[in-house]
Amino acid sequence: MNAHNENEAPSVPHQEPAGTVISNPFDAIKLELVIILAVGVALLLVQFFFIDGLARQFLVLAVYGLFSAAWLIFRVTKIMRVYARYRSDTEPRHGAE
Repeated sequence: MNAHNENEAPSVPHQEPAGTVISNPFDAIKLELVIILAVGVALLLVQFFFIDGLARQFLVLAVYGLFSAAWLIFRVTKIMRVYARYRSDTEPRHGAE
């Protein structure tokens, strides 16, 4: 009989899965970019039915594009500020002995 003791280490060492990837702070931005692009394409396809006039359609797309770009710039800037703060906290101080 082969009795298994819960306190014993497993005979096969545990390894991390081969497909694991280190988390990237820009992953959230990538997801938001995909969502923004999907909503933009949907807006492009739907606006023909609800908005009359080519100038108004262009204006709606332009406003959406500007707000989307501003949002992405805001988010990237925020992440870069956090990264810069982290980096300045972890760098060794020269002359502080």
